[in-house]
Amino acid sequence: MKCTQKNVKELLPGYADETLASPERHRVEAHIESCADCGTELQMLRMMAAESVPDPGETFWLSLPGRVYRAVEEEKRKPKPKRWFDPGIVSGMPFAPRWAWGTVAALLLVAAVSFLLVRPLPEGKAPALASIGNEYEYDLAGLPAGVDLAELDRDEMQQVSAWADSKLTEVGRALQATGVNGQETQLYEYEEYWDLDRAALERFSKLLQEVKQEV
Repeated sequence: MKCTQKNVKELLPGYADETLASPERHRVEAHIESCADCGTELQMLRMMAAESVPDPGETFWLSLPGRVYRAVEEEKRKPKPKRWFDPGIVSGMPFAPRWAWGTVAALLLVAAVSFLLVRPLPEGKAPALASIGNEYEYDLAGLPAGVDLAELDRDEMQQVSAWADSKLTEVGRALQATGVNGQETQLYEYEEYWDLDRAALERFSKLLQEVKQEV
């Protein structure tokens, strides 16, 4: 039977090398009396320790730093898959650049509009979505300022969807050009998204999830 007590198994190499303190040594000894799995592993550790390993020689050790350096440089030169945007980059950055949160806003907008185009809103969710929708400047899509999501008809929703999709493509190209490396100089034209904070985006995302579960 395989032993699952990792805290004891981690002590086996030290026990085999006779480097454990007395309390830990007694703990291992008491354990291996009733654990065949750890007893077998201890025997293997002792067998490997008894095996003589030939010294590769001075040339090997002298050339080791150079070989490691070349391996690292070769790894750097390997082509990496290009992704115009990785949400993990933003989610792992509590103080991400404002333009990065703007990109998340565009993603959420496309997700919301696409979802609402094909499914009706559950009762009680329309006002909440409309309230959050007011935080976004839908007038940029050619609609009146402060428009509620709940008030949009199908044609207007398609208008917003087309606008959001276009803006998302533009932001994606700009991010690809900068390599998502913190250089904001090419992204100031998207500052209409920058007023969105992380709390608002998370609230919007959570509400969308609730809507999807209830429909």
